[in-house]
Amino acid sequence: MAVRASILAVLAACSAGTTTGTTDMMTNTGHPSSTVPAPPVVLLPVGICTSPTPRFEWRGEEHDAFQILVTEGPHTTDPVRWDSGVVESADSFLAASPELPSSTTLYAHVRLRNTSGWGDWSSRRATVFRIEP
Repeated sequence: MAVRASILAVLAACSAGTTTGTTDMMTNTGHPSSTVPAPPVVLLPVGICTSPTPRFEWRGEEHDAFQILVTEGPHTTDPVRWDSGVVESADSFLAASPELPSSTTLYAHVRLRNTSGWGDWSSRRATVFRIEP
């Protein structure tokens, strides 16, 4: 019964957008997870951006590194405008990106890495944004 209550508390915290500390990376036994992170949900940028250097933000499982791709189309295989490379950080945002072209529709993709490896790229429907001065 206590395990069920713990699971319900974690689910409630996730749906409320709060973090759960190390719970995301731990199994009920207290050992690190043996699975790669699930694809994150990209929150920013979205819609019209007025900054040529937008902030990237996402919600996902605990991780020790991330990678961001900005592409010209909705797929990670489309032409890449910017690749952050591997960023060794547990942050869920990146405030500094290079200047991106204005009046262009772009797509943001994020993937996360933990001790078990790389997870998949963010949702199949990438976050769409456009830089407008």
